[in-house]
Amino acid sequence: MPARAAGMSTRTYLRHFVQATGNTPVHWLISQRAQGSLPLLEKTRTPIEELANAVGFDTAVTYRHHFNRFTRTSPSAYRKAFTRRDAP
Repeated sequence: MPARAAGMSTRTYLRHFVQATGNTPVHWLISQRAQGSLPLLEKTRTPIEELANAVGFDTAVTYRHHFNRFTRTSPSAYRKAFTRRDAP
């Protein structure tokens, strides 16, 4: 557990984490996973289901839900915004 390794109580650790990052550890992790998927959406044609697993989500449904909350758009719509019309 990170709190124990840091020599803190869980409550103190969480308070310091939120103070340093502006998020709880769970929300921070979800945003990092969603943000990590952006280059994959922009530069690959990896199916959403595989992409979701690659960035650490258990299901594509969960990934889509969190991606939408993070970006206010769907992964498919985000990908389309980066797909050039003249690409093969």
